[in-house]
Amino acid sequence: MDDAVLRESIRRELGRGGQIFYVYNRVEGIYERAAKGAELGSPRRASPWGTVRLGEAALEQTMFDFIEGRYDILVSTAIIESGLDIPRANTIIIDRADMFGLSQLYQLSGRVGRSKDRGYCYLIVPPPSTMTDEARARIEALEQHTDLGSGFQIASLDLELRGAGGDLLSGEQSGNVASVGFDLYCQMLQEAVHELRGEPIVTKWSPRLSSTSRPSCRSNTSPTSACGSACTSGSPARKGSKRSPISPRRWKIRFGPPSGEACQLCTSCASRP
Repeated sequence: MDDAVLRESIRRELGRGGQIFYVYNRVEGIYERAAKGAELGSPRRASPWGTVRLGEAALEQTMFDFIEGRYDILVSTAIIESGLDIPRANTIIIDRADMFGLSQLYQLSGRVGRSKDRGYCYLIVPPPSTMTDEARARIEALEQHTDLGSGFQIASLDLELRGAGGDLLSGEQSGNVASVGFDLYCQMLQEAVHELRGEPIVTKWSPRLSSTSRPSCRSNTSPTSACGSACTSGSPARKGSKRSPISPRRWKIRFGPPSGEACQLCTSCASRP
């Protein structure tokens, strides 16, 4: 970003009595960024905050000084992305925004605009040709979804970019559960847990068959009601015997050449688990 744009954004915010967050997520060079912020238009010096070089007491005192207005610019790491509510700070500048995640950028942009004044979020990024495709997609998504209540769209895009699901048994936070489906992923996970515990793995399959027509058999197709019941149910007439769907060949032997309805019925019964 051009220094002229930064200078204008700083002076506009200070002109309405506000304060600025400057986010630089690297400890090395954060003091140089603070000096540059003061040079670009802050009558009062900018203060670096949120680094490991400051002790607990110094961090607390610096934050109190910023809240009370002793500093115009708070130069910080991404530690400010949650938990801060400073109504007077309504401009945030994020240096190297391409290195942040989409949800993290959305959280940071939510630190401003928390009062009656309009908030501004400036993203400093390298030329688009030097950024990765995912980095460009994150920046474009944040530029497009600026309306109030855009959090759901941002979360959905972030999930799409990172990949849904993760490895629950390790530290990975993204994966490819969408490629196999959530239900199958849970089943595979359950089987893996049983295998690690040395427990038997029971696989249950319940296929569902769909057909455009409903197979049926007229009562006069079979010579006897017992055989007709056996054909319709797809099992022998003897009670308690093993299931054995009748085939067109058996039908022909017992009752003669089967009709079209009978063939369709036999095929449907044979397809049942």
